[in-house]
Amino acid sequence: MNTIGARRQWGGSRRWRVRWRKVGIPDGKLWHPPTTYPGLVLRAGLLAGALVVVLELTIGPLSIGSAVIAFGMSFLGWLLTLRRIPPHAADRAKSAAEADRRGMIELVAFSATGRALRADLAVRLFRHALAVVPSDDPARAQYRAHLADAPAMRFERTGDPDDLDASIEWDRLAIEAAPADSVEQAMLLADVAGCLTNLALALLSRFEATEGQGGVVRAGRPADLDEALAIATEAVAGTPAADPDRAGYLSNLAGVLQVKARYADDPADLDRAIELVTEAVAATAAERSVRAAILDNLGMAVARRLERFGDDDGDDDEGPVRRRTVVASHRAAAHTRAAPTGVRVKAAWHWGTAAFAGGDHTEALAAFSTAVELLPQVAWHGLADDTRRRQLALWSGLASDAACAAIACGQPRRSVELLDQGRSLLWSQALRLRDDLDRLAAVDPGLHHELSQVRAGLSRPLGPGAGPLAERSTTDGRRRLATRWDDLLAQVRTLPGFEMLFAPLPYDELRSAAADGPVAVVNVSRFGCEALLVVADGDPTVVPLPTLTFDGVVEQAELLLGAVARGGGDDRRPLPQWEADRHVMLDVLQWLWEQVVEPVLTALGHTGAVPGEEPTARLWWCPTGPLALLPLHAAGRHSRTNARPTPAADLVAGRVVSSYTPTVVALLRAREQVPAARPPTWLLAVGLTRTPGRADLPAVRTELADLARLLPPPASDRWTGDQVTRARLLAALARYPVVHLACHAVRDRTDPARSALQLWDGPLTVAELAGAASAVGGELAYLSACETASGDHLLADEALHLAGVFSLVGYRDVVATGWAVQDGSAAWVAGAFYSAWLAQLPVGVALHRAVEALRVSYPADPLRWAPYLHTGGS
Repeated sequence: MNTIGARRQWGGSRRWRVRWRKVGIPDGKLWHPPTTYPGLVLRAGLLAGALVVVLELTIGPLSIGSAVIAFGMSFLGWLLTLRRIPPHAADRAKSAAEADRRGMIELVAFSATGRALRADLAVRLFRHALAVVPSDDPARAQYRAHLADAPAMRFERTGDPDDLDASIEWDRLAIEAAPADSVEQAMLLADVAGCLTNLALALLSRFEATEGQGGVVRAGRPADLDEALAIATEAVAGTPAADPDRAGYLSNLAGVLQVKARYADDPADLDRAIELVTEAVAATAAERSVRAAILDNLGMAVARRLERFGDDDGDDDEGPVRRRTVVASHRAAAHTRAAPTGVRVKAAWHWGTAAFAGGDHTEALAAFSTAVELLPQVAWHGLADDTRRRQLALWSGLASDAACAAIACGQPRRSVELLDQGRSLLWSQALRLRDDLDRLAAVDPGLHHELSQVRAGLSRPLGPGAGPLAERSTTDGRRRLATRWDDLLAQVRTLPGFEMLFAPLPYDELRSAAADGPVAVVNVSRFGCEALLVVADGDPTVVPLPTLTFDGVVEQAELLLGAVARGGGDDRRPLPQWEADRHVMLDVLQWLWEQVVEPVLTALGHTGAVPGEEPTARLWWCPTGPLALLPLHAAGRHSRTNARPTPAADLVAGRVVSSYTPTVVALLRAREQVPAARPPTWLLAVGLTRTPGRADLPAVRTELADLARLLPPPASDRWTGDQVTRARLLAALARYPVVHLACHAVRDRTDPARSALQLWDGPLTVAELAGAASAVGGELAYLSACETASGDHLLADEALHLAGVFSLVGYRDVVATGWAVQDGSAAWVAGAFYSAWLAQLPVGVALHRAVEALRVSYPADPLRWAPYLHTGGS
């Protein structure tokens, strides 16, 4: 669990809120700082920093004029105070305070964008401040506290336990360094409660990180949990009732008690948590954006009380009241427009979950729809790519839950719309930005610029500087921005051709994707599993899959991933290992046939096969969630020995020709692509029999020779060896409608954006290909390499792999592989494919014919033939 991030959404505050409170304008009057060092110097710098934060959080990235004003105020502050500072201390104090101020600004930037270099720079600046500040300067406490903030925020994004340990250490040192009886303590550290609550949250984060280590839930360090509870209690006790930060501390204490309650059979901890967070809600003004997180925490506390202990207090009316409280709390949080988008999405998902569990499917659909509609703002294009991916991983499964609610409400059309709207967001956003916003920039540059700026402002999280002063400005600013966003969007949609800007396509348009064959959207949710059969001339048909479960799909995906991780189709492995993995694969394919594929084919009327004839029916699979990791196209009751053929009727390949699409709209876009007239040289064949640092691929030479025979020059070009460089290939994509890439590829299991084609001069990654994503408009990309369609299990709905990025850059059809392939088989399949495709067969049919020929030779060896798949429209 991402613990600090979760507790920041409890409504608690990191210390910067209280620390900057006193540099604001309380009670509508300018605050008059003391004229003695170090207060005036410090506050002058912090005031400029606060201005930068407010500007960043309310209007997006700083304009040049705003930056000049902010830094001009800081410079003026130094000029006014230098005469009051003892000469021997002036330079060191000034350097330290300036470094601290700049560090806070870098921390704001990291909070907003997730760019790791910002956090690293902040740490260096804070360390510099501590290194140069005089040893007796009260500001040392603040600099230590700031130095604790940076690794804590970095831990939220990376989960690195070393960052968490560092944050705890600096939090302790900051508290120790706070002057015991000094006016400067209140000014420099704001109050000890702010630092205490951060230490409590960091300790709780370490407890939960230990608890979930290695994917096994176990008790963490009990001392961390006990200390977190004691410190969070102390923070509340030491904060006056009128302090605006007390509500956050109450909510954080309630969160600690909820964690403690997991290990106790007594409901007292949860009852106390509910009391505390109820008090926090009452103490938080309706207009404060932090109220949303506190309301969401209230809903979670009551829900956990019901889940753990039910209605055990003997009051027949208490249970329904509590359930209504859960739904109402989450609903109110989700509808708080001034709150950060991530808080609203989380609250809406909780709202939908509670409503679905209570049997109110209509309410659940409204909640999930709200969450799905907000998702694009959570992972908008202005954030760092790794931050966007991490955000989407948090919401994995949301669209499937929404679709399940729509089906429960008897709205299958809405179910298809929600699945398309809430999945493959990274590629969908890239396509829309490339197509829609580029068009808008050409039609109305001013409107395009303002729309982009407003969207940037709305997407800013509440980060450093979000104390009462900054929070009031941020809340008001978000409301204004939300209203301005609606106004601008309405204005843009009045322009010809922009009527659907940022709007999901309705089912009546989506169903056009099924013109050449139905699309089977298989939804896997914790609430139930169904297939939605999208056809071109009517409503989708719902096919219940009553014995299919989310956990069952995850189990089968783990079995398959384990088998392919040990080598996949590489037959150079020891025979016993190959045999064991072969049988694992056969078991998985049979399970897929029985649980998913045969019910879908039966519903479509494909109940058998004609002996000796190839199927002519087409079917596009659109699996969701963990099912996207499994080879539906290869499902069947396969023979267990190569000496006995498998009856065609017992195989999906015997009944239909299978292709894939990540979403229905992606297939629609592919279908809408009209290939341009081919130039004289239209196919680029790239082959690397030898790659520095990699095993040789001798069959690539045969593969290229077959291509040259089927399509000789000048229709085709061939690049080999040191001709195949990253820059050259990127530049060539726009020139060749068809590219064939026979080389090594690697799947990065920690960061799918670093999955790459291994070229002569190094890896060409998914991220680099996506970054060069101009509209190529190609026909076909054939990726004759290992694992080119293998995605990340945490982002299975995002198609974040090499095949996905080639679709993004504009190739209508992509042939790829799900796991490692055998060198000789890959060359054979490629030759058979091009023989069929150049004879004018559609890409999907040509690949089907090639793979079937290999399967017939090795019917019981799916590791050899099952990885090949087609994504696209033909």
